[in-house]
Amino acid sequence: MVTIMVADVSAHAPNSDNYEKRVHLRFLVLLTSINIWSRASTDQGKVSLSGAKLSESFTNGIFIGPKSSLARDVSTLPRVGSAWHEPPMNTLKDKLASGAVTRGLWQNLPGPELAELVAHAGFDWLVIDGEHGAWDPADIRARLIAAPDAVVRVPCDEAWILKQALDLGARTVLVPMVDTAEQAAVVVAACRYPPAGTRGMGAFVARAAMYSLDPGYITHANDDVSVWVQAESRAALDNLEAICAVPGVDCVFLGPADLAAGMGTDASDPAVHAALTDAIARIAATGTPPGIFAADPDRWIAEGARVVSMGSDAMVLAQGLRALL
Repeated sequence: MVTIMVADVSAHAPNSDNYEKRVHLRFLVLLTSINIWSRASTDQGKVSLSGAKLSESFTNGIFIGPKSSLARDVSTLPRVGSAWHEPPMNTLKDKLASGAVTRGLWQNLPGPELAELVAHAGFDWLVIDGEHGAWDPADIRARLIAAPDAVVRVPCDEAWILKQALDLGARTVLVPMVDTAEQAAVVVAACRYPPAGTRGMGAFVARAAMYSLDPGYITHANDDVSVWVQAESRAALDNLEAICAVPGVDCVFLGPADLAAGMGTDASDPAVHAALTDAIARIAATGTPPGIFAADPDRWIAEGARVVSMGSDAMVLAQGLRALL
């Protein structure tokens, strides 16, 4: 039990008759009684917050702190959901490592209900598209709860947005427009904690570590997180082997539409198909799983693709609705 102690702020308050009332209302209504437990400091499943201040100096003499020592055996608490696996297992990463062919769906439409539906429909994976779909962290969090192994495609390769996706609980990220091995290495580093990388140490207060209830997250995250990069340009195709050789790149995913645009044509052009066929063979030859978003998934599986998009939820819905007319 944490007691909210509101100090006498009259000595610190501005000359306002309502100041103290506003302070009391703000903190007493919102924070009157909070039952919390934390696994930030553990000893064989035991927790002790004795003598620790949870937070201090909120403003002008207002403090939150423990009323008494708290020792609770968390080993008997219910463990609901995949966040309680110790360590949480990235089943998709394991599946790719086994050599399996996987089939997935792009989710461009928002909402956890669609993510949950796809997760239970038999697909191996789901991409939450934050590049061409909305980048809404609250919605992405809800979708990751509905589909814990979903891949999050970030809008760009910047470290801050990769950190945000991982802290939300993503175990696999897909990064668009990766053209060189140097760029791929920076992306991987942004997804790894030091000394292996540059990821900021803030997940212990985020969903990734279940808001501190999973104190071991930081110790296994580097092994658990999976990084997929997209090769979507002629420059990327020129550098395929070097990109695949970057430690931590778990999949190289081809983007036919952007590649075709860069070639001055469209994805139906035989020249694009030839480039994609060659790229899949070269990626596979390195031992890296090749991925592709394509209108003819069976064809690309036959060519050697192992991570194959079967379509987009928006396209499936649009075509289904049109078929009703």
